[in-house]
Amino acid sequence: MLLFDNSLSFAQKKERERKFRLSLRAGIPIFALASILTYSLLSQSLEDIPVEFFVIDIGLFAIMIYFFFFLLYRDGYEHINDGVTDLLRREYILNLCSESAKKSEFSMALISIKNINSVQEKYGFINTEEILYKFSRALELKLTKETPLGYLRGGEFLIGLNGLIESHKVALELILIKLEAQTYKDVELSLSLSIIDSNYSNEIEQLLERLYESRNSNYKDIQNPKQLEEDVLNSLKEEHYTLAYQRVKNQTNLYEVSLKLQDKDGKNIHQKQYINIINRLGIIKDFDNMLLNAVVNKLKKSENISIAVNLSTYSLRSNSFFEELVAVESSIASRVVVIINEKEYFKNINQFNALLDAYKKRGFQIALDNFGNSTTSLQYFKNLNIDIVRFDASITKLLNENGSLSLFKGLNISVKEMGYKSWIKMVENEEILKIAKDLKVDYIQGNYISPIEKDIG
Repeated sequence: MLLFDNSLSFAQKKERERKFRLSLRAGIPIFALASILTYSLLSQSLEDIPVEFFVIDIGLFAIMIYFFFFLLYRDGYEHINDGVTDLLRREYILNLCSESAKKSEFSMALISIKNINSVQEKYGFINTEEILYKFSRALELKLTKETPLGYLRGGEFLIGLNGLIESHKVALELILIKLEAQTYKDVELSLSLSIIDSNYSNEIEQLLERLYESRNSNYKDIQNPKQLEEDVLNSLKEEHYTLAYQRVKNQTNLYEVSLKLQDKDGKNIHQKQYINIINRLGIIKDFDNMLLNAVVNKLKKSENISIAVNLSTYSLRSNSFFEELVAVESSIASRVVVIINEKEYFKNINQFNALLDAYKKRGFQIALDNFGNSTTSLQYFKNLNIDIVRFDASITKLLNENGSLSLFKGLNISVKEMGYKSWIKMVENEEILKIAKDLKVDYIQGNYISPIEKDIG
């Protein structure tokens, strides 16, 4: 039992001491009053108070203090409201929503403060908590008193609603607009809204997962989660997939490959759906292995082409996948460009570079993707042993604007000075193509240049 656990942390020990002192402060006055009252009553009917009375009295005191201590200790686990926002705690709101989703038609809405991290960096921890509290009060005022509203974490708030999406969508979007128009301690907040209902599932874990997935996407065209997961696992097991290729200009025989999983009826499963499932189930290495084998088999059949393939950095850094990749014949590896992309910077950069060097020694080329869209890509550009840098599509789309063009020119010069080759994707018109050629970009890719092909070679 936790009350007598010797492995408590420093904070837990201090909290236990505090609650024990509170138990004494609450128990001693009550015990003293009860003892005096009992003693006076006994003294009226008895000439001598038996010793047993004092023994029992002390025992009752110990029991009472323990009982007070136990109640105070349990109170720490049974708070309903969160300490920062004074809204329902995560566990409580999820339990409420779980019960409601199983009983009747029910919807859940997730409102997220997208810039919460930058707010905390700029204004500090204490001010951020005050901002969260003020935002919570503003959100509460927009809802009825009977609407369950809870705080999950960071800048995320969960609303439970009776009925399906259609009956709440417009009202919630209006609430979001009004909340974004306000300031909180003179701080503007950027918000997002995602909604899901019990038509998708009545399991709280699946509803919550879908809410997080759909924060930056449309919540329509939703498939049953159990069926979707079953389709993805079956596709991997049976290797039901199709490959598509797009040629990269300036390198006549280089193609980027993409793999699409298919269900048992031969219908494509949307990449955003299956990638989330693959990551959640921890089977990204299985997916990458299947993709790698498909690339190797294609290159064995077509000796005059090269293929660029996106592989997960999680797979690339795993021992088992490392063994698979370095076992590829050098004649095949020399015709593969491994494209990498990562949102979070991997701090053990020396270990990562050692692995990349081993891949390069085997013949693989390494391309850093989405360069320019985050600080992570800039850090990797500076510290990783790569061969090619592919710019983020957002930069390509705005190349015909003066500010973006100047930025791209500077970045492209930096890429060249580092000894890397440059690559832009999603070139959709003649103007962007001309700019890329004038700036001597090494690899140019896009639908304007080359359509998606189902087969090559």
